[in-house]
Amino acid sequence: MRRFSFLFLVGCCLFRISAAGQLPLLGIARVSIRVTNLGQARAFYSRIAGFEEASDARNRDGSVAAAYFKINDRQFLKIIPGLDANQARPMVGFAILTDQIAGLRRMLIARGLHPSKIRRDADGSRGFTLTNLPGQDLDFLEFVQYGPKALADRTRGQYLSAHRLSANLEHVGIIATNFDTAYDFYVKTLGFHEIWRRLTADRSRPVIDHIQMPGPSGDFIELSNIGESTSLTRRRAGVAAHLAFTVPDINAVVMEVHKLEPTMHLQAPRYGLDNRWNFNLFDPDDTRVEFMQVADPTRPAPAVVVTPADFGKAASAIGIFAGQSDVGHPALPGSASFNPAQNQYLVSGAGANMWGSKDEFHYVWRRIPGDFSLTATVHFPKQEPPSHRKAAIMARQSLAGDAPYADAVVHGSGLTELQFREAAGDLTHAIRFPIDAPVRIRLERKAGWFTMYAAREGQPLQELGAYALKMSDPIYLGLAVCSHNPATIETAVFSNVSLKVIPGSSRKNAAVRHASAP
Repeated sequence: MRRFSFLFLVGCCLFRISAAGQLPLLGIARVSIRVTNLGQARAFYSRIAGFEEASDARNRDGSVAAAYFKINDRQFLKIIPGLDANQARPMVGFAILTDQIAGLRRMLIARGLHPSKIRRDADGSRGFTLTNLPGQDLDFLEFVQYGPKALADRTRGQYLSAHRLSANLEHVGIIATNFDTAYDFYVKTLGFHEIWRRLTADRSRPVIDHIQMPGPSGDFIELSNIGESTSLTRRRAGVAAHLAFTVPDINAVVMEVHKLEPTMHLQAPRYGLDNRWNFNLFDPDDTRVEFMQVADPTRPAPAVVVTPADFGKAASAIGIFAGQSDVGHPALPGSASFNPAQNQYLVSGAGANMWGSKDEFHYVWRRIPGDFSLTATVHFPKQEPPSHRKAAIMARQSLAGDAPYADAVVHGSGLTELQFREAAGDLTHAIRFPIDAPVRIRLERKAGWFTMYAAREGQPLQELGAYALKMSDPIYLGLAVCSHNPATIETAVFSNVSLKVIPGSSRKNAAVRHASAP
């Protein structure tokens, strides 16, 4: 009897320890996605995303049951044929890696969960599954452990294409049908912790929530508070139940995709409320594949943000400017962000040129009547050989590619000009100035005259030249960047930007010099 009591007490202690400890989780191991057409999915994930197919599992009839695409030595995508046309959500589940599969299973049982038995998966890993996940539109959550028979160990260092758009899967998006229930499952039961939350504009409920798993990986899930919607479309489900990868350079991703698929319509990278750039692709079944770059590592996002009332609308304000546009339909989309602490605009754009009878560039703009003076310090953060990439302060009649305009422009080569087009569709002309590579420029409009000022480092602004150009109010005024190469995105930084409205005045005896330059 005493021996039984002793064993009973030991068992109770072990039960409490296993229930209370931190779960041994090592990060996201794989994501399982069902697809309609395996060939099309293979083309997208292999040729465009750059992930090599490391292996596949076969049915008894020889058909493919699942294809495994390798992200890195830890992470895989599992692509499963057979998506039903009536099924809105292609993502069926994801797996978390552990190095203590049996112990983890005991811990989850101790926390009141009902995991399946441990079994060997088709990829050779050992693991178990949780189903009937509370508050989520997801078929299963797996926990797996690698070993000598696992695909991860057998292919270590292999199938890692140099053309991968990313080498790290950071988070998985999950549809929450009951947000509070799903949140409690991950936070209270599995020991995840919240790192970022976005609320509705009226602060009444969360929109999305980033919840990070315990352990060394930093991987997390993104709960989308969609609710119990019976009319969930494939597109909406694919946006919410998504894959998210980190990248060091979002523009490099855009350019690589364009190089592979020149006719694919690409959305511009967007500056998110979490202080990160994001760029989205969609696979053939509308699962969103998101690429993210931290915009400013020194400025972490606040833990909780409120969705602006105009969030998602076409022309959200950027600092003193009302919106941004790709003018002239450049092949690659541009983007822009504003750092209010530094009064600094980061503008990225592609485009063949701002010249000739038609322009292609990215433009941050506002509409303004009357006379003005707009001044900025300009530099190109990428130090490259001289080129004709352009950064400009531009006044423009409209957002049409052939619209009349005047700009104070600095080339990557240091060339400094006042460019102008007098009428829609006309050729562009320029006044070239002897100053080379100024750091601060100004474009001023007074009584119909557009004047350029510029200065080298540490020197005062000097008037360089002017041209009389007729444009009807209101006009567009802002910051422009053109890469001068349709297949490349260039970035310019505009800092200490200052806009002044000038009372009506007249201008006399202005010297005008003409020259032509590309």
